[in-house]
Amino acid sequence: MNFYGRDKEIALLEEVKRRSAHTAQFTVISGRKRVGKTTLLRRVYDANDEGMEVAYLFVGNKNEVLLCDELWRISHNRLHLSIDTNVVRLSTMLEGLMAASASKNFTLIVDECHNLQRIADGIFDELKEVWTRHVSDSHINLIMCGSNHAMMTRIFDNEEAPMHGIATERILLQPLKIEVLKEILHDYNPHYSPDDLLTFCMITGGVPKYVEQLVSAGAFNRRSMMECVLSEGSFFVSEGREMLADELGNDSSTYYSILSAIAEGHTSRSDISSFVGGACGGFLEKLEKIYALITKHRPYLHPETIRNVHYGLKDNFMSFWFRYIYKHRSAVEYGDMEYLRRCVENDYDAYSKVMLEKYFRQKYRETGLYNIVVNYWEKGDDRNIDLIAVDETNRHIVIGQCIYGDETIDEMQLRQRASNLIDKQPEWTYEFVCLSTSDM
Repeated sequence: MNFYGRDKEIALLEEVKRRSAHTAQFTVISGRKRVGKTTLLRRVYDANDEGMEVAYLFVGNKNEVLLCDELWRISHNRLHLSIDTNVVRLSTMLEGLMAASASKNFTLIVDECHNLQRIADGIFDELKEVWTRHVSDSHINLIMCGSNHAMMTRIFDNEEAPMHGIATERILLQPLKIEVLKEILHDYNPHYSPDDLLTFCMITGGVPKYVEQLVSAGAFNRRSMMECVLSEGSFFVSEGREMLADELGNDSSTYYSILSAIAEGHTSRSDISSFVGGACGGFLEKLEKIYALITKHRPYLHPETIRNVHYGLKDNFMSFWFRYIYKHRSAVEYGDMEYLRRCVENDYDAYSKVMLEKYFRQKYRETGLYNIVVNYWEKGDDRNIDLIAVDETNRHIVIGQCIYGDETIDEMQLRQRASNLIDKQPEWTYEFVCLSTSDM
């Protein structure tokens, strides 16, 4: 599969590479598993036309002594450095590398760096001390990346984090944007339908690894994509658990239940609590703020103190996985994939409407023209609005409703739905749009 997108990130990494010839650089790259962090780095450094030597270290389950030995061999073979072979502490190894970089510019990539914390307690405090002591004389281009959101935040982002304030650049790698997904689908299926595109976004959510899986299977329309995902032995069947294996701790069953509830459409706190059979406020807060798996929404213009909030899964694939694969895990374990496919097909129209709303909110957000893009609700379905896109600079709001299947709505009905909202800001300008799959 060809390489798509990431122009901004590539340009930044190229600039960091140039800077490192004069002063040490420390770049932290984070993002969910499968989002393409390692592929991005290979794109920049495998085609290295400047001759910079590059070392890549993957932090797996080795202990500190074995990891030091591996890093020593990589430094010797890839960077051609002479470092003491008897080093058994990673901080000492880094000190040797930074000392060597005083006279030689090179790149060191440490992948899944958050695992260092498990290997050697207090290692990041030691690394910070070494970095601070040698940074003024160093020409190292150090890149640390990781996929565990909670651990990366504890290591680099919190004010009390051991590496807080050390990074010279920070990249949070996001899934591919809608326009890139449209480009990919067009390259492989120039005559794709809006339904094909919606299914493509629904399953992949812009995650490059999932796109690659569909491309490898030649699955470029709705039917073939569903067959690829919902077949026995499919990569996607076990992917949900793989994604969450390192993130969630001893309360994983409760977290799974909450994520299932949200994926099935129980989005208020009271509905979620009823679904899981108990209070869930603390778990919801952790899922939002620590694990970054869900988002909390409140109606536009409503204060933050309001309790009328809804929750949603951030990730399209995880939403699909919990709604169908995890929910019907007994059929999956038994190998009855035909039953699973029927369940998905029977529910497809209802779920497609939800995903269509999410698609257009994302599309408007990615234009960069609106600083707030949300939905809106009040008591009664006749007050719900699928899209509120706000340009506060120009005091302009787009109010949109998604139409799926045989649904109908006109501008007058949409104005009526938004009447309370308009009354609060009568001096603003308003644009009303009805959005369907043909507008994708």
